[in-house]
Amino acid sequence: MPSDSIFHNWSQLTKTIKYKKLNDHSISATSKPFKDVIFDTKTISKTDFLEILDKFVISSGEPKVDEKLTQLKEHSTFKLIPDSLRSSAIGVLQQWIIEKAIDDSNKWVINITDFNSDLQFSLLKFTKDHIPFPSIKEPGRDDADLTKGYKFIEKLNVISLKKNDLHQAFQDYVRSEEAYEEILKINPTLKDNIIIYEAEINSTIQTEKSAASYYLSDESFKDNSHIRKSQEVYFKCITNTHSEISGFNGTQKFFRNGRIQNINETTDFEWLYKETDL
Repeated sequence: MPSDSIFHNWSQLTKTIKYKKLNDHSISATSKPFKDVIFDTKTISKTDFLEILDKFVISSGEPKVDEKLTQLKEHSTFKLIPDSLRSSAIGVLQQWIIEKAIDDSNKWVINITDFNSDLQFSLLKFTKDHIPFPSIKEPGRDDADLTKGYKFIEKLNVISLKKNDLHQAFQDYVRSEEAYEEILKINPTLKDNIIIYEAEINSTIQTEKSAASYYLSDESFKDNSHIRKSQEVYFKCITNTHSEISGFNGTQKFFRNGRIQNINETTDFEWLYKETDL
């Protein structure tokens, strides 16, 4: 740290001197509002602020982020986890820590007892023979996504699905695509497992549609009941119990449903019955 910096020898200073240095330091107009908030005793008392400064230290010469990650992977906590899964395991812990800040934006507290308990539980699944399914957050909803020309959305529009169901279909599609990419990062050879999984899904939806067609007749296309039957088949396919991907633990339903949408996007399968289906 440069000798003319207010942070020079910072960690060796008393909390009182730290407070004075920060308070006396001139800053830019754009940063001043932040300083005003920090030194506003209505926001935080001087006593509490001093306690924070007493614990606030600056460590120089620390390893870079990539070096720190390498060190973390070699920590005894992760020794029982295969090398290919350690980054994913660390990511789960990072998410746990970050979510604590989201839960209460005014106070970021990590209880060591809770952390150790959740640590053991979260890492347990990484030490088993099966690979834990990647965690993918659900994206936000934007009506513009429904008008971007996706074939699977158009096929759902044809059977008169409500906007809420269209959004859910799009979210599942996006999440499944992201999960697919994460799976290939873990191990590219797992693509074969996904291909088999998708083939089973394709067979299932084809069978469900064919089975329901026996309840249709020529009259169904006159009173539009074929549309209702198409809707029934769709919802049955996305609500049926989903199976695990071979080699994985905890396969999520959104992935199965997202692959259903992918099949509609990339093949000529469609939910709407035609008279030729009779």
